[in-house]
Order: sequence, then C-alpha cells, then structure tokens
Amino acid sequence: MWAATRMRQWPGVIATPPAQWGLVVDEGGEVVVGRYPDVLVDGTSLANDPVFVGVPHAIVEVWSPTSTLAEMNRKRREYREGGAPVFIEAF
Repeated sequence: MWAATRMRQWPGVIATPPAQWGLVVDEGGEVVVGRYPDVLVDGTSLANDPVFVGVPHAIVEVWSPTSTLAEMNRKRREYREGGAPVFIEAF
C-alpha cells in the first residue's frame, strides 16, 4: 500500500500516490466514477484537494501479473475518455 504522502517531483508538478481522479462527478461533488492511478501528475491542486477533477498532465498505471485483460481495457478506456494526454503503462 502506498503512503498517502505527497512528493514534489519538480517545481509546479506534484505526483501523489494514491490520488483519486474523479472521472465522473455529480452536481453535489460526489465521485460517481473514480480511479486511483499508480501515479497521477498535475499542478498544485493535487496538494490541496482529496479528489482531482479535471484533466491531469499524465497518469501511470502499473499492471501486475494478476491484472485481468478486462480490468486493463476498462481502465484504458476510462483514462482515454477522461482525456488523459499522457498514459504510461508499466508491466
């Protein structure tokens, strides 16, 4: 399990494991569809907000031998539909 600490990687960008990306958020601010990428990279909002809403600079997903093809395809689709400009997969 990742520690909930925030790590400053370089000025102006923060990667936070785990950081929930609110892919679909209702009008009341509740997360309807959310994901915890292994690394979520964006500006300072990750340092202050428990749920990131918007389009991140990049995300990284680390697949394990137990990751199913259905799970991998579902996350790939959700990240693509969420507009992630950079999606890195590590195996």
